[in-house]
Amino acid sequence: MKAFSAIAAFGATALALFSVNASATTAASVPSYQVHFADLDLANKHDTQRLYSRLRIAAREVCSDFAERKSPVMRDRYKGCMNQALTDAIETIGNPALSALHVSKSDMKLAQRTAGATAQS
Repeated sequence: MKAFSAIAAFGATALALFSVNASATTAASVPSYQVHFADLDLANKHDTQRLYSRLRIAAREVCSDFAERKSPVMRDRYKGCMNQALTDAIETIGNPALSALHVSKSDMKLAQRTAGATAQS
């Protein structure tokens, strides 16, 4: 069965970020999330997009402690956690189509942020 255990990718990222705020954090308290994709054919574009969505949901779950904070620092940590968790998971899976999808989504977000910053200037 194809499954990706998020403890390695998502959990390690969350632990690194949590340790900044709570030195008592242990590996046992790091959130983990398992993403199954045995039902998907990653040669199929739509299935690759489904897996990407599942990985984003898992990253949101693991990084959720940062999402509820209103400070700019915590928002930045949430974004960093999400990006790193997603990137780590995709690298672990090692599927070129999934990697390309992630790059295209990341480039799109960067372009939107840049356009928004330019519009505000």
